[in-house]
Amino acid sequence: MEEPTIVRVAENIIARATLTVLEENAVATACAHGVCLVPMFPGSDVVQLVVRDQTVIGRVRREYPRFLPARWVAIPQGTHHPRGPFRSPEAAANIIVRLAEHAERKPG
Repeated sequence: MEEPTIVRVAENIIARATLTVLEENAVATACAHGVCLVPMFPGSDVVQLVVRDQTVIGRVRREYPRFLPARWVAIPQGTHHPRGPFRSPEAAANIIVRLAEHAERKPG
């Protein structure tokens, strides 16, 4: 491997590890039962985790945070494709919950 490639791979590993730690810290502060929204980055609501019973089932993200009205997108766990836009983080979270419930009912 060339040196720039090694550095890039190392940076990606560190970035993923940082996001994992942030996610674990956010889940630790989440509600014990039911569904709740928890900011992934302390002090910022731009990216929020959708947590159900201490398990992350997706994320909601504010699109273009400097523009009004706010637009939110839903990103279910295991996908990279945003759904939306929605007018509130709660509306985006509701879609994630419905998709998770649908996936649980699906046979196989």
